[in-house]
Amino acid sequence: MSISYKIDQTPYARALGYLGTKLVVVEDGRVTSHRQQNWHDFCEKLRSNADSAQNKAIMDDFKEFAVDHIEWFNAIPCEFEFKDTVYDADWCWDLATRLGLLALLKEDDQ
Repeated sequence: MSISYKIDQTPYARALGYLGTKLVVVEDGRVTSHRQQNWHDFCEKLRSNADSAQNKAIMDDFKEFAVDHIEWFNAIPCEFEFKDTVYDADWCWDLATRLGLLALLKEDDQ
C-alpha cells in the first residue's frame, strides 16, 4: 500500500514566477490544483513564462504601487488589484521581496 501526500508548493512556484492566487498543490507528481498537470512540466512553464508580457505588466504595476505605498506608509501593501484580480498580503510580501523593495522600508525612530 502506498501513501499519497498533498504538498503545498506555492512558495516554490512563486520563486519560479507564479503570480496566481490559487495554492499550488502537488500530489504524486501532479499539480492537483491546476488541472492535474505534471509537476515538472508545470515548473518548466513557469520558468519559460516568467518574463511574459502579463507577468511583466503585473510586476511593473505592483512595483510602482508598492514604492508609492512605502513612501507614504512605510509598509508593504496588504492588497494589490490588477485587472479585476485582488492579490493578498502573502502575494504582496513575496513579490516585494523578489523585487528588492524591503530595502525601501525605514526603521522606526522610536
